Amino acid sequence: MRAKRATVPARRKLSLKAQITYYLSEGQENRQANIAIAAARARELEARYFIIFTIMGDGAREAIRELEGTATQIVAVTCPADTTLYSRSEGSDELQTVKVGISAEVEVELRAGGISVARAALPFSEIALAPYTTDPKLAAIRATLDLFGGGTTLCVQAVLMACDHGAVPANEEVVVCAADTALVVKAAHEADVFTPWGLEIREIIAKPRRLTITKGVEQP
Repeated sequence: MRAKRATVPARRKLSLKAQITYYLSEGQENRQANIAIAAARARELEARYFIIFTIMGDGAREAIRELEGTATQIVAVTCPADTTLYSRSEGSDELQTVKVGISAEVEVELRAGGISVARAALPFSEIALAPYTTDPKLAAIRATLDLFGGGTTLCVQAVLMACDHGAVPANEEVVVCAADTALVVKAAHEADVFTPWGLEIREIIAKPRRLTITKGVEQP
């Protein structure tokens, strides 16, 4: 009688290799390359959702071109209506203000291209109870994410906003990008972000190597 051969259990895959791109500085100058890199990873993973944080909608337009011919749903996340940004001109202490946001015309264009638009307050933002007040817990969350760069903070916020908006289901693995950062993230609602079933940053696709904007100084 022939002896039965012992079956060897299949070895579980313990790792995968994925390329990370590091930009030499933060900023919008990385946007076009970053969207292309993030879209390429979305195609490799056959991701169902591609989330992009965009202030004016230009990045979402570029995502349409990069993901043309795929089944990936693009979700454009933007700041609330009538958001005002403040900045100082070089060599001046005078504050400049500018209203930002996706215009009604651009939103119509994006929706016609099949893009979902989610507009809401950014998670972990301050609620102004009085001038110059700060919630230390919210500040600590933002500061921790900012250690990876301001783009990481925006990517995490964008995923939470898209999920709360209903544009992306919770627990879905998505690709998300801002101007200079791209991640693979397991989506979650803001209320669940720190729970065992909450948000996970699964891959860093691209990020700045030096935090020239977040830290506000040129790094050696």
